[in-house]
Amino acid sequence: MQFTSEECAQFCARNGIRHIRTAPGLHNGGKMSNVLSKFLFYYRSTPHATTNISPVELFLKRQLRPVLDLLHPNATDASTIRRKRYKLNFDRHTKQ
Repeated sequence: MQFTSEECAQFCARNGIRHIRTAPGLHNGGKMSNVLSKFLFYYRSTPHATTNISPVELFLKRQLRPVLDLLHPNATDASTIRRKRYKLNFDRHTKQ
């Protein structure tokens, strides 16, 4: 264990230090960092009241996509997939 030797005890006694051993503290910085990152993302991607353009769009000349938008396919992709499925079903029932 650190700081439990006789030499450490003598040093503390000479310098008027009261040595207390405690459990290590919990590191909570990760959660605050995530909260701050999410806040900044949504703040930067929200259109400004006067310009009606988000700060990130002014800076990067494009809009950022939130995570939820990435989970849903584009409407054009969905319609293309649907059309292909309809065609496969139609072709399966036609005579060749």
